[in-house]
Amino acid sequence: AFGAEITGLRSHQDPESDRPDAFGDPAGIASQGVEADARLLLSRRGERRHALLLVDPARGTSSSLRPGGDPQGSFSGLAGVALSERLAFACETGKRSVQVFRDREFHYRIPMPIPKQGESSLEPCSVAALRDGRVVVACRGGDGGAVLLFDAGGSFVRCLAAGGAGRRDEAGDVEGPSAVTVQEGASDRASLALVLDRDGARVQAFSLDGACL
Repeated sequence: AFGAEITGLRSHQDPESDRPDAFGDPAGIASQGVEADARLLLSRRGERRHALLLVDPARGTSSSLRPGGDPQGSFSGLAGVALSERLAFACETGKRSVQVFRDREFHYRIPMPIPKQGESSLEPCSVAALRDGRVVVACRGGDGGAVLLFDAGGSFVRCLAAGGAGRRDEAGDVEGPSAVTVQEGASDRASLALVLDRDGARVQAFSLDGACL
């Protein structure tokens, strides 16, 4: 709690190698549990087979999750990750989707909405998981980016915030969001999605029903 290092896990091979015990070029990290029950989810950039690693700090071991459930497949540009109970989530910018795993096995994929004509595609960069299986995803691209809510089955529910041409100085718009986290309340109105954008210069708070606070 005061910043002192408790333990450390280091690559057993070349940190940049494509192996499940190499941790070089990390893109995102999430944690769950404490002490002996703690586990970490680590993502790595680039085109790699072993780019999504579930790490057990107590035992000093790591295992690699299979992209799309394919042992011969590869991830394409992983970014932010999240853990929630038995589920793991990983933003994959190269395929414009979020991969979802359950009990370490591939579960399903959440594709980002198709962009409007003339806009660039949305690329997920950060994901926050709720206890009921829903997720909030921050995306770059489009017209300044977007923050989206999906249900527990991966279906799109609503857009919490989006970039607005000519309106980006206003609260409620986003400009290149880079991270999102959620503080859950008793209802969507009482739950907060905190969004970091503008190269880390601003944080905005949105309720899960889409209101900017």
